[in-house]
Amino acid sequence: MNRFFKTIAALLFGISFALPAMAAVPANPQVPWGTISVQTPSAGAATCTTFATAPVCILNLTGNLSSLTISGTPATAGGAYATLIFMQDGTGSRTFTAPTNLTTSTSIPTLPAIPSTANQFTVWVVQKVGSNYQVVGTYDNLNLSGTFLTTQTSNGTAVDHIAAQAQPTIVVPGMSASSTCLCQAQTLPSTWLTGITLTCLPETNAVQCVEINASGATITPTVITLTVTWPANF
Repeated sequence: MNRFFKTIAALLFGISFALPAMAAVPANPQVPWGTISVQTPSAGAATCTTFATAPVCILNLTGNLSSLTISGTPATAGGAYATLIFMQDGTGSRTFTAPTNLTTSTSIPTLPAIPSTANQFTVWVVQKVGSNYQVVGTYDNLNLSGTFLTTQTSNGTAVDHIAAQAQPTIVVPGMSASSTCLCQAQTLPSTWLTGITLTCLPETNAVQCVEINASGATITPTVITLTVTWPANF
């Protein structure tokens, strides 16, 4: 009997070494968030100069970025942090040349290359230190559900009866057609109570808020502010 248990123990010991090690799953870190500035440089230069009022700058790359200007002190608690997001378009392979005031830090001793694959992106957390911005965190294709939030002003134009009207496209890195997004009205004027409903259409790295008129007459909904979010766990 003792020999039997020893044999089983030896087998289990061998199996434990044969099993592959499970890779560590990184936690989704919180990145500084607030008002968003979206830049879509087709080529050449781009600017993220509103960190004081817009601590999130999304660079929607549709060409090689040979020059980037960043400035402004982010007004965030616990240190002046901001968020830079570099996102490839559907072609990919867009390159990026770092500005001289974007430097490394103890935690990030070397600036990594940005992803080159089409529609992929990277999130860089930067901290204002003197006249420079130190990169303190980089996260490729970070899941921004539960973090992404922005606002949009509705069109305020007529919507035909039994029809839908898409609002301007909003850039949302990491969004896909299978994700869930929310467009919510901050107010509901009377013109929105006569047949207008609101939905959110997820796309690749983008969303569109859509006004739907289910009534039997054309409606011109009053211009309102919409809150756009990517709920957590979706």
